[in-house]
Amino acid sequence: MSLLARSLDILQGDTTMYLGYLLPVIVPLKSKLQQLKYDGLKFCDPSDNSILNGVQDRFQALFNRFYLINAACLHSKFKFDWITEQSEKDPCMQRIERLLNLNIIYTKKNQREERSS
Repeated sequence: MSLLARSLDILQGDTTMYLGYLLPVIVPLKSKLQQLKYDGLKFCDPSDNSILNGVQDRFQALFNRFYLINAACLHSKFKFDWITEQSEKDPCMQRIERLLNLNIIYTKKNQREERSS
């Protein structure tokens, strides 16, 4: 349960907590809780199951929100390392590349408009 306590400490931080921390902190927590479930611990099994179910119920929908995924992938501490499956990593990389290209195009357009006015 120390991982749960550490995860909560990070997420409740008031000076070092950023939006990009959310998903990369939840992923290892879910992974560890699932591992404990499959290891078949006798005494902690009910609490592990309830904690895992609570984490999944509360945070699962957040993994479909692109702004959270982008925030985590663009954070210098996490980048794409927290995404475990390559099949999930590739679309994320492509989406961020498109966003950056659009930002470059928009910036160049605004610079041209400012020069001409």
